Amino acid sequence: MTYNININDYIGRWGFSKQYCQAKLQELKGKPVNVRISSYGGEVAHALDIRQQFIDHGDVTAYLYGFVASSATILAMGAKKICISKYCMFLVHKVSNWVDAWGQYNADQMQQLIEELKKNKDDNEKIDRVIASMYAAKCGKNVEEILDVLKEARWLTAQEAKDYGFVDEVIEGDEGKMNMAEYTEKFNMLGLPPLPVPEESKENLEDETPGKTSVLNRILEAITGMRQSNEKKNEEPQETIKKIMNKDFKKVNELLGVEGFEANEAGEVTVTIDQLKKLNEKLDELGSKQTEIDSLREQVNNLKKADGADSTVVDDDTNGEKITAASMFDEIKDL
Repeated sequence: MTYNININDYIGRWGFSKQYCQAKLQELKGKPVNVRISSYGGEVAHALDIRQQFIDHGDVTAYLYGFVASSATILAMGAKKICISKYCMFLVHKVSNWVDAWGQYNADQMQQLIEELKKNKDDNEKIDRVIASMYAAKCGKNVEEILDVLKEARWLTAQEAKDYGFVDEVIEGDEGKMNMAEYTEKFNMLGLPPLPVPEESKENLEDETPGKTSVLNRILEAITGMRQSNEKKNEEPQETIKKIMNKDFKKVNELLGVEGFEANEAGEVTVTIDQLKKLNEKLDELGSKQTEIDSLREQVNNLKKADGADSTVVDDDTNGEKITAASMFDEIKDL
């Protein structure tokens, strides 16, 4: 399955906008389009516009996953067919907007506020009826029935959404699906060339016809080739970074038994779990040695503070002479 558009966040000007979808659909004019949707919703104006874009395109299939709510359900209604994951949750509700009313009001100001709120309420009810009519056309029900569902505003299971008529088919899920739209977006952000997806991949990414290299393998080979090309192009800068790291962390390198660390553009390095364990063991050893050193220092300090012992007389049994430390010093000081 190839997802040509992946709507997985806020719907509106600062997210998946009507302009974004228009550009995407223009690239796919005259071709089947699969749209993956997993979003809490957003702006109704953008959702209604995107819905109409799907209708105008004519061959759009929507796949719903995760939590699909509010405006995300509106734009999905423009698809020729709507499939929902068995584990998806679906929510439709009445429209709402921000109301700012705070502070002190006199009688005239209160009346003005009441009139403004009443107008806002009337506008929202009109929008609710328009949206309910749209859902009703999809579900094959009357508008009043759908308005009751909107008022209830509760999450529907995939089967409930199908029973109401909001969706056409319940599918098992998206296990094993390869989201090429998402990968393509990431490649664009990294400044890499677009993935070379052959024409046959639009029908089956796992084509294993005898004698033919699978499309998935060809994609992976292309990715590997681009990575190797990129590594070769950046060989000298990477080596320079590596040498700098060797110089800065020589002791760490010796401790871990590695030649050095490679850093990304942000100067971040990656260490393995085994390396962290080794560092932790060495720190434990250092902690034990530090305890031993502290104990020896304490002993030395105690000896320094203790009173010195008097010189004692040493008996020499060979000649019977009395020898003291002072007499010994007198004998050798002239040597």
